[in-house]
Order: sequence, then C-alpha cells, then structure tokens
Amino acid sequence: QPLRASTLRDTTNQADLLIIAADPLLASLDPLIAAREAQGLSARAISLGEIYDEFGQGQTSPTSITNFLRYTQENWADPAPRYLLLVGDGTYDYRNHLGTRPRYHLPSPLVEVTHSGETVSDAHMADTDGDFYPNLAVGRWPVDSPTAVAQLVERTLAYEQTPADGRSLFTADGTSPEFTGMADYLIENSGLSPDQTIKLYGATSEEVATEWNTGAWLVSYVGHGSLDLWGKDNVFNLDAISLLDQSTNTAAPLVLQFTCLTGFFAHPEQVSISEQLIQSEDGPVLLVAATSLTLSSQQQPFARDLILNLQNPEYERVGDALQAAKQKLNLDLNFGLREINDTFGLIGDPSALIVRPSNEQ
Repeated sequence: QPLRASTLRDTTNQADLLIIAADPLLASLDPLIAAREAQGLSARAISLGEIYDEFGQGQTSPTSITNFLRYTQENWADPAPRYLLLVGDGTYDYRNHLGTRPRYHLPSPLVEVTHSGETVSDAHMADTDGDFYPNLAVGRWPVDSPTAVAQLVERTLAYEQTPADGRSLFTADGTSPEFTGMADYLIENSGLSPDQTIKLYGATSEEVATEWNTGAWLVSYVGHGSLDLWGKDNVFNLDAISLLDQSTNTAAPLVLQFTCLTGFFAHPEQVSISEQLIQSEDGPVLLVAATSLTLSSQQQPFARDLILNLQNPEYERVGDALQAAKQKLNLDLNFGLREINDTFGLIGDPSALIVRPSNEQ
C-alpha cells in the first residue's frame, strides 16, 4: 500500500500524553484526548501503522515503537512525552501460527526472566535510553474493537468524576505465612488508616466480591497467582468477576496484584484475569499486575512504595505514582528487581487521575 505523508519527525511536535492505536481505533479516543487537554495535558493519538512506516521500514515490531518513542524524547519540543497509553491487545504468537492474533495487534517486546523463560514487557519498550527504567509511564488497554475502546474511555473518565470510598481491602493467599505476612507489612508500612483497612486472608471468591462491592478505593492481593486466578485456593477467579457490582456511589477501586502472571495479556488462547476485569462493566479501570513469575520478597519494596505514592498528592496521576515506585528500585542490586521493573505494569490509562479518599472519611 502507498505510504502516507507523516509529520512524526517534525521537531515542533509536543505532547505530554501519547496514545498509540491502530487506525480503526483512533476515532474512539477523541473524548479522552479532549478530556486530557481540558485538564492541561497536551495529548496526541498516533497511528500504529504510521509508526511502523516511519520508524520501522514497515516492520510490525515493538522495536519500531521504541524507535518512535526515542525520537520523541530526543527531538520533539519540550516537555517530552511523559505518559504512553497503548491501545490494542497483544500476543506472543506474532506470526499468527495459531490463527488467534488480535485484529488490532499492538506488540510488546519479549524479555528474559528467571522463572518463566521469556515474557512481554511494555516497560522495556518504553525504555528509550537503555538504563532499564521506562522513560514514559506506560499503560495498556488490551482491547480489540472500537466499541471496547469507547467503553474504556467512558468508564475511565467516569471514574475520575466519582468520589472514592474511604476503605482499603487487603486480600492474601492463606496457604503461606509469607503472603499474609507481606500483606500485614504493607498495611503497617504504607501509611493506610488501620480503622479503614479490611483484611481478608484465605477467603473465598464470594467473600472477596462481597467486601469489594461494599466499597474500597484500593484493593490489594498478595499470594500465588496465575493467568486466571488469585491464590491456590481460588481467592478470586474469572467466574467471580460476574459477582462484582459497582452500584455504590463511589469510584471503582485501584487494583494492585502482587502476584504472578495476572497481567499476562499476550497469551494467544487465554484471557488473563486483569484483561477480563478491565473489560467488565462493574470492574476496575486501573490495575497493576505482572506478566511473569517473581518473588514476593522482591515485590515487597515496590509494593510498599507504590501504595505510599498512590496516597501522596504530589503524584496526581497513576502513571506518576508507578514511575516513582519503579525509580526507587535499585536495579543493580539483583536481577530480580529488574524483573519487577520490567514485568509489573499498568492495565489502564497512565494519565488517569488518582481518585483518593477525602480527608473527612
């Protein structure tokens, strides 16, 4: 097909928020761009195909996206882009051998990890200077239709306009004191109000859903995990998502999953619990989850700092809180912390405003 004229190399370009999506998804993003600009951010939606043509010689590769992001950091007008929203589903079956590749596939690079060989890492794609930290706060909407994009735009903006519940809900896998101990540590060291913190350890999916529906601004899980569940004993699973009911007059919670694989959006034949949650009408619009297996001892400092940051008004948007928590990781200390940095990511819009409880609650 003929190449289109591109202005992506124009050095007068400037944007705080970059949104990358396939052409058929771009129009659905217009209300989000308008809302962000009304909040004072400059925002721009970029055609994925244009990036491939201009920065990858037509190659449909995550390297093409990194090349583009590097160009914006080094050559676009200041301030350089701070937030990156990737709109599109992923798969590790790039060549579509299984015939299940998403229509609007947006790739993510593979990185080597200790416990599961290779996995996808959007954070690695946003590392434009080679220091292993992402240069932009990155999030993904792993959806594959204009309708699904429009729904997430509407739900994200509605979240920002809805007051937060004052409670925090901490769930943990009850099969090991390692997990309940980490959850206790996070409650005690993250500045949360003890009388507004609910502990639910070793619970059933139904019990978790009941407390969730009662209201919480933050839901945290610590323990074993897989693509489709929290905990060896089904602390929460795909079937339980249908039990969620966001009919309270408070915002859906931020969901933090300090576990393994629940954010793995690139399986060609399975849907992760994070993907299912964010696409549920009564689910959250902001989730932190991992695409790999990591150790809870290495997750703990990151988890503590992230929860502290989410409460700190210095960090207005969720991407700011996530970036600051990652910047505190000493990647030279051990390879495991680098894996935390690479594989824990945001399912959601990194430019979303954090909805916190009011001081009166």
